Amino acid sequence: MTTLQRGFVGLLLLIALVAGGASLLKSGTYGFTIFVVAPVLIGALASWVVRPATAKQAAGVGTLAILLATCSLLVAGWEGLLCTLMALPLALPLGGWLAYKMSFPGSQRVVLPWFCCCHLRA
Repeated sequence: MTTLQRGFVGLLLLIALVAGGASLLKSGTYGFTIFVVAPVLIGALASWVVRPATAKQAAGVGTLAILLATCSLLVAGWEGLLCTLMALPLALPLGGWLAYKMSFPGSQRVVLPWFCCCHLRA
């Protein structure tokens, strides 16, 4: 897959994540999904699109993606500053975790589908 194709697929998946997150925030039924699943998937998606060279860079890309996502919630007015600050200690490490795990050769085919299946069943 070329970089352009990867970016396009990543953009489509990001739009789907934002739409799902927005509907959860508006309905007030968030919790495990918005605080655990979304940060992990956003971090993994960012790492998949950027394709960093090392595991440390992958974790950094995932963490930066979460930081940008939480800042966008503030800018859009969907969340307040205190709520965002309380969520960051949980969301930032989770954003880098799956990105780090996916950076090892061959792990993308195992880690991401396993994570998605386990949490969709819950």
